Amino acid sequence: MANVNEADGEAWEDKLEENVCSPQVKPHLWDVLQKKVKDNLRKKSKILSLSQLNQLMILANFATLWLKGISHMNASVEIAQ
Repeated sequence: MANVNEADGEAWEDKLEENVCSPQVKPHLWDVLQKKVKDNLRKKSKILSLSQLNQLMILANFATLWLKGISHMNASVEIAQ
């Protein structure tokens, strides 16, 4: 029984390490997301709540930084400042 749990644990660790070391992010989708967010901001800015506007602005800023080649962690730090 311990061998099964150890094998499951090792498989889980391998999968986690694989995703952390080489995340499955498709960068070409960031430009699509950025365009959609900016369109929503332009079209719906009068009817969205401030928190919704802030969320869209954060997404737009994150997408812009990602497209400029800044890593997701550095982009998050830039937005937080």
